[in-house]
Amino acid sequence: MGWSELLILGCTVIFTVIGQLFLKLGANQLAGASIKSLWDLLWYIMTNLNLLVGLGSYGTAAISYILLLSRVDISIAAPAISLTYVISILLGYLVFHEAIGHTRVLGVFLISIGVFCVIQK
Repeated sequence: MGWSELLILGCTVIFTVIGQLFLKLGANQLAGASIKSLWDLLWYIMTNLNLLVGLGSYGTAAISYILLLSRVDISIAAPAISLTYVISILLGYLVFHEAIGHTRVLGVFLISIGVFCVIQK
């Protein structure tokens, strides 16, 4: 994987993680909202800035991922995207104060090693 492909991969991962972060923020707000029907839920989603930013970020990540798939094999691209798990766990800890146990740390380490192995030529 060359530098341009790594840059596209980085954009895909970053926009995916941003999408996850904002969707979580919006979902946390949803927990306190009065939702009585499907229409209420749809209206809430359409008017919640955090959810809209999250969905937009996911859309941008999808476009970036399509571009990545046009340049590298899916057997490289799909596992490499698992870097989102690593960053999401760190953001969960830093932003939402979620606990990270030893097992998660080991998992993050193994995912990182796996991605490194997959993107090698």
